[in-house]
Amino acid sequence: MAGLVALFIVTALIGLGIGNRKGRALQGLLLGLLLSVIGILIIALMPVTEEAKIRRAQEKMRVQRARRGEPLIRLRRVRSEGEDLAQQPPAPAQGTPGSWEQPLPPGAPWQEPEQSTEGAES
Repeated sequence: MAGLVALFIVTALIGLGIGNRKGRALQGLLLGLLLSVIGILIIALMPVTEEAKIRRAQEKMRVQRARRGEPLIRLRRVRSEGEDLAQQPPAPAQGTPGSWEQPLPPGAPWQEPEQSTEGAES
């Protein structure tokens, strides 16, 4: 009897893991718990939800940006009056125009940034 209970718990956890990857965590847990191996097969054959596809694509983009050394930006999809704010062009950069400088190539010696004397009083 204890082995049967352990089997249902293990299949529930496997169903939870498969369902979580597909955006259906609760369904995977319940199918694995109630139907055991058949429930795992059912959840494995269910399609991935759109939210899970979006989440996976955002994670891939975050990893790619981190590998390239770009700053991590988290976008939130927000709808305001039927307008998707994630589709708007990015806001202009803060600071003075032309203040950004090219990064040093790998292995180049460090150079102190030049101090601007504009607006400074003597």
